[in-house]
Amino acid sequence: QKHLQAADKSILFLEFFQKYTTEYNWAYEDGYPESWIIQAGFGFSIFLVQKYGDGPRPTDFYAKKYLKAFPMALKDFPETSYFSSEQHFQGAYHVRVFKRFLNRFGLIEISRDDLLKENKTIQKRPMIDRLIKWSNF
Repeated sequence: QKHLQAADKSILFLEFFQKYTTEYNWAYEDGYPESWIIQAGFGFSIFLVQKYGDGPRPTDFYAKKYLKAFPMALKDFPETSYFSSEQHFQGAYHVRVFKRFLNRFGLIEISRDDLLKENKTIQKRPMIDRLIKWSNF
């Protein structure tokens, strides 16, 4: 209530952002296996979108970059008779990072050309660069 009444609504946004990234389990909403590394690496996903998202790119472009940095994520996604470990990971990464995280917070735009296609293209929105700044250590 106090956040809704505050003049600066950015406090409310920050509160939702922090709770969503650190406390809410992203795996609750889908049938993919639990994988803490997708959620724990939300900052790296943001970094990738900020770096490469000026133009539209397919979501698997980002998933492959993520796997290059965190190859141990594949162990959470066993191969099945229908999908390889990497395909399984890419599906979860697409749903959790792009559809349910970055899109929900208005940080990206997802192509709407084929609603059934998993590997959609995404592009960053200007808000992501205004909201998140990286400092050099």
